[in-house]
Amino acid sequence: FWSIFANLIRTLLSKHQIDPAQVKAISSSSQREGIILLNKQGKELYAGPNTDMRSPSDGDRIAREYGDAIYRISGHWPFAMFAPYRLLWFKEHKPELYNDADCMLLINDWILYRLSGEKSSEPSNAVETLLYDLTKREWAWDLIEKLGLPAHLFPQVNPSGTMIGRVSQQAAQETGLLPGTPVVTGGADTQCGVFGSGSFHDGQVSTICGTYAQSVMVLDNAIIDSRFRAWSGCHVMPNKWVIESTAMETGQAFRYARDVFYPGGGTDTYTQMDADAYQSPPGARGIQSFLGPRVPDYRCLRFDTRGGFFLRLPPLPASGSRADFARAVLESVAFGIRANIERLISISGKQPVTLSICGGMSKSKTLREV
Repeated sequence: FWSIFANLIRTLLSKHQIDPAQVKAISSSSQREGIILLNKQGKELYAGPNTDMRSPSDGDRIAREYGDAIYRISGHWPFAMFAPYRLLWFKEHKPELYNDADCMLLINDWILYRLSGEKSSEPSNAVETLLYDLTKREWAWDLIEKLGLPAHLFPQVNPSGTMIGRVSQQAAQETGLLPGTPVVTGGADTQCGVFGSGSFHDGQVSTICGTYAQSVMVLDNAIIDSRFRAWSGCHVMPNKWVIESTAMETGQAFRYARDVFYPGGGTDTYTQMDADAYQSPPGARGIQSFLGPRVPDYRCLRFDTRGGFFLRLPPLPASGSRADFARAVLESVAFGIRANIERLISISGKQPVTLSICGGMSKSKTLREV
């Protein structure tokens, strides 16, 4: 991982002829829920993304005994994607690794650690461990103790945008950055996408439309839904919070349609699919897609749920009607986003002030218009 990051920074500086002295500071963002474990010497013992869903033999106990408390504290209902499940799996199955672990970092924290040598976290990703109190903005020490996890694993939490150190001599040699360049805490990928979309104020909504489509509302005060219908979290801005509901496999559904109707095509095929879909009329001539977008149950999340298409017969789709199938998928994505935003409205009691969309699927003219 580090070799790839360092090479990317070097390539970026070289390709765009950037003088390292021009770099005012460096920060990081990462996919949420991924963690790295370090030993006392600062060496990596384990690194894994959120697709690592190993769980201890009594993993069901976490949700059964602590689910309500975890949701009230962190705004997330527990399941195997989150850090406690992996930590307790290591405790049960690899005790030598577990006992050697001295610090747990989120992936964005770890990048900054490799740059500066400083161990630190920040609220927007810390809350994705289930073990961070989003209202108090500090580690949930009582919960950590109840789960039997060692307190020394959890580093100091600093607000996003805090300078925590400077690029070390070794990191400078590896990356091409100047030693002493300020290193600043960043944030979780979704919250950074929301911030980059211009959503900073109460009631603004952003949809991050990539493989999944998270719709996120910015709030002046933390809201925990009593019916467990959404995730709550910390924004990267101080004294701002978010609630989130995800339309699930949106980009994944579009990719599935690409593979079925445009076989052999690569990423450039998406441009052709969008152009075709734009020529199809609203309603896609009666074709409806049920490939993935939906309103999730956050207490029973299921991923990669395959559906299909509903065809109104007769008449049969005309020759060359793959454009209609492409449009049907994009319309289902749009309605999936709408349904999840309506959930946010119901929970918050607020009408969206603005709506912005970013992520790979935001390149689709058809989707933006729908």
